[in-house]
Amino acid sequence: MVTGRRKTVLVNQNRMSHQRKLDLAWTRADLASILVLLIMSTAWFGWCSTRSRIEFTDQPIAQMQRVMSAADRIDPNKASAASMVRLRGIGTKRAQAIIDFREKHRDEPFKTPNDLTKINGIGLGTVRGIASYLSLPE
Repeated sequence: MVTGRRKTVLVNQNRMSHQRKLDLAWTRADLASILVLLIMSTAWFGWCSTRSRIEFTDQPIAQMQRVMSAADRIDPNKASAASMVRLRGIGTKRAQAIIDFREKHRDEPFKTPNDLTKINGIGLGTVRGIASYLSLPE
């Protein structure tokens, strides 16, 4: 039996007298809504994949020269803020915090990399990342 826009088929269940309808086709409205959802999801994923990831720094990344080897070691007891910014994880605010701390505690120089954890904003993860690039008195 065919009714309206939908094709329906009457199916006998175990040769009994009652029948159920089995829907075999999609309407144009169903297909249109699926197509719209497909187009919208494709556009969304395309937009997300092309969106740029922006890192905000005081200097452009091309101009920043990070410490690349242990030969470029930095002594936090003597270094300027500009040279400390070269350490990964140390920005201008943390570099200034290191300078402020060392000026406030002149009689207690940094002896180990873990001494930098006394400064607010510098944790063990940051210290582990920069320890091999530090030159500290032994």
